Amino acid sequence: RNVSRSTMRRGAPLPEGTVVVNVLVERSGTPEQGFGCYGYLIDGDRSWRADGPPCGAAVSIPWTFLVPTATEPTAVDIRKPDGSVLIRFRL
Repeated sequence: RNVSRSTMRRGAPLPEGTVVVNVLVERSGTPEQGFGCYGYLIDGDRSWRADGPPCGAAVSIPWTFLVPTATEPTAVDIRKPDGSVLIRFRL
């Protein structure tokens, strides 16, 4: 996994008091057929769903999160479509 922060999104300024957190999840192996999942950025009891592709055939999954500036992410969850956590990556 790779994590970075930015105050710009696609070259445009962000709303005041926000930053973009970029997370790149890289996996190995082949995906299960029909397997779907989504990324969530975790800060204590708060979470934000990723803006980016769901899990799939890609080996690299780039996700972005628009979050308040004061956010201190502690983990990224990979969750099934029903919301259950498959894996948590501590940051």
